[in-house]
Amino acid sequence: MRLIILIALLVATAFAFNPNHERIATRMNRLKAGEPAVTASRNFKWFTEQKLDHFNAQNNATFQQRYWVNNTFWDRDNGPVLIYIGGEAALSDSAVTDGEFVELGQRYKALLVALEHRFYGLSFPLPLLTTDNLRFLSSEQALEDLAFFLQWFLEDMHAQGRKVLCVGGSYPGSLSAWFRLKYPNLVVGSLASSAPVLAWADYYMYDQIVAQSASPVCCDAVRTATRLVVGML
Repeated sequence: MRLIILIALLVATAFAFNPNHERIATRMNRLKAGEPAVTASRNFKWFTEQKLDHFNAQNNATFQQRYWVNNTFWDRDNGPVLIYIGGEAALSDSAVTDGEFVELGQRYKALLVALEHRFYGLSFPLPLLTTDNLRFLSSEQALEDLAFFLQWFLEDMHAQGRKVLCVGGSYPGSLSAWFRLKYPNLVVGSLASSAPVLAWADYYMYDQIVAQSASPVCCDAVRTATRLVVGML
């Protein structure tokens, strides 16, 4: 019985803190209102010439990196470019078809593009996750991936000179902020949502913000679930 209660509490808590549940509700309301679904290419594309090591001029190895494009709302004459930064998970079509990112694209008549992070999804530079290979998995390499890809992409889409904004949340939010700082010549701004731009060994402040944002019922549920888990360890 305790296990069943624990599972129920964890599921309820996960839903309460799920940042996507509002987006899901928004999509459901749109469908009920008879609004058309967002149309975009459902096929990802490959950037075939991404560099394995941006910091070693003698290393000419490259790999294929996935990206998605949505030009449904794009004003080809004056519209900006919004680039969604992938993080520590695979990307999918929804990166450019659903959520706040797409709503921003619609509002500003922007060209949308999303780039998958190296070593996640299908964007694997090397076949094995050995310690030696994982030295190429770093935020520094990821930032250079973005810069190299973005310059190629703007040329490929004949969008040179357009204003570009980078977007990310959590770890990709950090990348977004760092990218703006490192490459102000490439992006005019950065949307960095919930971005831990400073490293903390014990980041307890996150729990404090959650507690301030959640309702007393949710906080009590989290505390109860935590006590049950600790008691089972």
